[in-house]
Amino acid sequence: MIKIKTGSGIFRLALFFGSFGCSLITSAADDWAQFSRYQQDNVKVNQDTSKTCPKAVFIGNSITEGWVNEDPDFFTDQNFLGRGISGQTTYQMLVRFRDDVINLHPEIVVINGGTNDVAENNHIFNPQRTLGNIKSMAEIAEANGIKVILSSILPSKGFPWKDTVQNVAQKIILLNEITKEYADSVGYDFINYYPALVGDNGSLSSEFTSDGVHPNLKGYKVMESIALPVIEKNMTKEEVNKPVVIKLWKDDQPRFRNNLPQGAEKEENPDWITQVTDPELIVYPAEHPNGRVLVMCPGGGYYGLAIEHEGKALAPVLNENGITLAVLKYRMPNGNHEVPLEDVERSIDILKLHASEWGIDTKRIGIGGASAGGHLASTAAIKLSGKDNSPAFQMLLYPVITMQQSYTHPGSRELLLGPNPDDILVNKYSGELNVSTQTPPAFIAVSADDELVPVENSLLYVDSLRKKGIPVSLHLYPTGGHGWGFDPTFPYNQTWVNEMITWINKQ
Repeated sequence: MIKIKTGSGIFRLALFFGSFGCSLITSAADDWAQFSRYQQDNVKVNQDTSKTCPKAVFIGNSITEGWVNEDPDFFTDQNFLGRGISGQTTYQMLVRFRDDVINLHPEIVVINGGTNDVAENNHIFNPQRTLGNIKSMAEIAEANGIKVILSSILPSKGFPWKDTVQNVAQKIILLNEITKEYADSVGYDFINYYPALVGDNGSLSSEFTSDGVHPNLKGYKVMESIALPVIEKNMTKEEVNKPVVIKLWKDDQPRFRNNLPQGAEKEENPDWITQVTDPELIVYPAEHPNGRVLVMCPGGGYYGLAIEHEGKALAPVLNENGITLAVLKYRMPNGNHEVPLEDVERSIDILKLHASEWGIDTKRIGIGGASAGGHLASTAAIKLSGKDNSPAFQMLLYPVITMQQSYTHPGSRELLLGPNPDDILVNKYSGELNVSTQTPPAFIAVSADDELVPVENSLLYVDSLRKKGIPVSLHLYPTGGHGWGFDPTFPYNQTWVNEMITWINKQ
């Protein structure tokens, strides 16, 4: 990440570069890392649209491979995948890590490797180099938004296939110690199987093994009881407080109308509502609030709202970090540019009325939006700045910013401003032309290959914010296109979410 200090804040530019993929290996004799072992299984995982991405991938050696064979229900019931290969060292695991972990887009990776390094399957054992391989896998996972859990290797006094290796028990203890030290130093959880499985003189207890190296079913059950609580602790909580739904204009009449007929609003599917005429604020209060609120405006080109993945889906991860989410189902403008902004103002007023009930700090209510919703959010951040209902911050995903024909989204412009707006109106709703010293700080995440809403929208806005000394954090990803929102299959999903949460909690 590149950080550039400005007059009153820090401009943060996160650049993620693609990596060179491995060429397909057609000869098994040349397949040292054994890419072919899970090649077809991995294709099936990515093609099966009926299932969500795996919660966790376990990468390892024969101990992991045997685990899946001995107790497959543990993996299928939890939506876990095992990617263990018999005999493999951490050197081989590192080489295949992209194919067998990253490309499967899990939420978590559990790394268990080193037994065959100690066994000197391919090389003389060097604990620091083995740890280096584990570090590299962890860093690659983290760079791709995957949570990392490290684990101890299992106790053993020796290896039947390599009885010349000496001091095995001591080497295992050493590797476990330095792996745990590393995990502690960077904040990774560490699953420690060793104490529960160790027998006499550093062996794997005979109760849990038949060969002194590999667990039996009873041993794997012990491992499951140790591993599962740690994994669950790292999972994004799917449970979320039941939302409170508030009609925006139940007791009052809005000043501005969109002239859409009653009944025009249509929920075509849970993630797509068109021609909104009945606006609502859908509030997910945090169980342990830290005072911050994000009012989220989903996108949809000012014609509809992608209300699930650009709104409601953010609730669990925000709530578990103390942030209340309020998804704004705002009215479509239908050519009346005043309508959506009026709904934003109303939503902030409602949140202030419920501040004590939901643990809200009225000075920490922020506005967010995706695509056309990002245009609405940035417009609110600019036009309401300095007023009683001014947002404290703005969080924008691949936003429409300008209404100038060069880079705007034509459909959003026409539905907001009409087919032939004059220059005054166009300029009024071009965010890059209206930033002031009172505009709140901004977080912006966008993909460089966005062909629907050009990335220049974000860059123009960043430039204007910087010139006014407004702190801005820009996160520019090389791929992803447009409209990813909260999507686990987006390669940088966990990355942008983590960065957003960290940033909001500093506002």
